[in-house]
Amino acid sequence: MLRILLFVLICPLIGWCQQPTKITVSGQASLIPKDMVYKANMTLSKNLGGSSRDDYEMSNLKDLYTSQLQKQGMALNKLEEFPLDYKLTYSHTEGTKYVFKTRSLEEFNTFLDISSVGLERGYVDIETKISTSEALQLKKAAIDHAHQQAELTAEALGKKLGDIVSIEEVTAIPINTTHILYFKLPLEGYTHHLSITYTLK
Repeated sequence: MLRILLFVLICPLIGWCQQPTKITVSGQASLIPKDMVYKANMTLSKNLGGSSRDDYEMSNLKDLYTSQLQKQGMALNKLEEFPLDYKLTYSHTEGTKYVFKTRSLEEFNTFLDISSVGLERGYVDIETKISTSEALQLKKAAIDHAHQQAELTAEALGKKLGDIVSIEEVTAIPINTTHILYFKLPLEGYTHHLSITYTLK
């Protein structure tokens, strides 16, 4: 009984027995940047898509492909050819590579639906930049989210939220720099994470 009584008397004097005086919470926010370029990498070859080496020449395959694009209203100046890329990848076969870029998601989806003899789709991605104003918007939203979490935690502890002690960046915001996002729908954009430490009172 004496040991229990001593523990009760001493406990409030020891740090690990006291109520927390600080809390650290996480905040996050997501943003889809306005400046986005959708990009698709395509391969055209006599050895792809069921085509036969004897049935087609590369010039025929190219003509067929550009014809299919024009039928769908695609602007050919958005399609750039990179024959050297194909040669470096497939040195023993004849073919070429294309990269299609557009800022229109609707046009991009139309492009991806176009098929042609000897055509194979490669990876697709998004080149994007976050402006300074977008970065500020993202930062404020993440801080607001963290503040909401802190208020809930303080209330659950029967405390009031005090001042901010520190803010730690978990993920940096890439401002005005081109980055590649993995392409999928719906677009998730960038998610910014941070942690904030508050005092309690």
